[in-house]
Amino acid sequence: MFELTEHHKQLIDEVARKKGFTDYELTVAPCLSKGGNFMGIVSAVTIHNSEKKMEVVLKSAFSYENEKPPKMLSEAYKREIYMYTRIFNEFFKFQEEYGIIEPFNSVTKIQNYSDVEGSQCLIMENLKTGGYQLWDKTIPLTPEHMEKVIQEYARFHAVSFAMKHKNPKLFEELTSPIERSIFDNEDMISSVDKSISYVTTLFKNVYEAIEGDTHLTEYAKEIETKLPQHLWEGIRRKDVKCVVSHGDCWCNNFMFKYKEPQNRVTPSKICIIDWQLASLNSPLYDFAYFFLVHADKETLNKYEEYLDLYYNTLSKQLENFDCDPQEVFPYATFEEHANFYGFYQVLIAIIVLKIMLCESEDAPEFSDALEDIDKMIAGMEFDVKNKEVYHNRLKDLFEFLNSRNF
Repeated sequence: MFELTEHHKQLIDEVARKKGFTDYELTVAPCLSKGGNFMGIVSAVTIHNSEKKMEVVLKSAFSYENEKPPKMLSEAYKREIYMYTRIFNEFFKFQEEYGIIEPFNSVTKIQNYSDVEGSQCLIMENLKTGGYQLWDKTIPLTPEHMEKVIQEYARFHAVSFAMKHKNPKLFEELTSPIERSIFDNEDMISSVDKSISYVTTLFKNVYEAIEGDTHLTEYAKEIETKLPQHLWEGIRRKDVKCVVSHGDCWCNNFMFKYKEPQNRVTPSKICIIDWQLASLNSPLYDFAYFFLVHADKETLNKYEEYLDLYYNTLSKQLENFDCDPQEVFPYATFEEHANFYGFYQVLIAIIVLKIMLCESEDAPEFSDALEDIDKMIAGMEFDVKNKEVYHNRLKDLFEFLNSRNF
């Protein structure tokens, strides 16, 4: 059971006193089961007394006791804090300057934080008390949910494009601390051989899923051979770094609100959470990650429609900033990025689908593997109890990839 440290209590006390609490009690409960977050512990904290209560979420880094925490973990928390305290504030101001009617504002409010190494954490509003809900990660998203996320990503990316075009000096200054991915470090990319081992381990799942299909097996072998080099090229490629990217686009990082909470068909609002992997990247990094992981077979076959939805939403929002979409992000460049990242995100789809479909108790534990690719490889060698569902999703994915010549 997670227990609040004195440091946590001090930070929560600062929040409580700002909200008028003097005497109060704290109740702590887990927010997510194992496998719900790989960079720390997420807890619901209720501040309450006989007169009122307030609910917040505490997201805290794993404790390494007397050891120094992994550099990647510290950077992830530093990055998320920076997103909430600097990037979003500047993005909101910039949208206000241009009177954007449908602005990107789908983020939670941060109440307090600590950037002390070894005790890093964020205290945020509890979205569940406002009616937001997580999606069942074992089920593909419906078209209505797919559209909501894609349109919101387009609005989010539009702010970067417009700011870079209208105020390049501000954009460069603002994004320089998050220019590189947290995975773009020498420890993680020192060995292409290790990345080949990682790909080989994950592709065992693919070959099981498509067993008996000779044509698809040959295609998968082609992908497996090309993927390691493509991955490192994507991490180091400079010309795609055009927007602030979310970077962690699986459904546990989206919360949806509905006009009728019991009728979860069409979401009225969305909140995008967990910004620890944010970096300067292509907008198609987010699109391809999200689409490949959450689309069912029918949705995969409507890929071009969803690409058009994204680009049309982005274009309209850029026009609201008095920008010419063809000048800022030409359609030909958009298509090239789509093709590159459609291939690039194959590996993340294999990984995330497996994590999404496993039982909570079988989910991998990556707290000691954040900078050790050997441990990451070992961590992915777990079984999914419902292999049939996982294999069907993988087969649908590879049939789609093959049909589009990625």
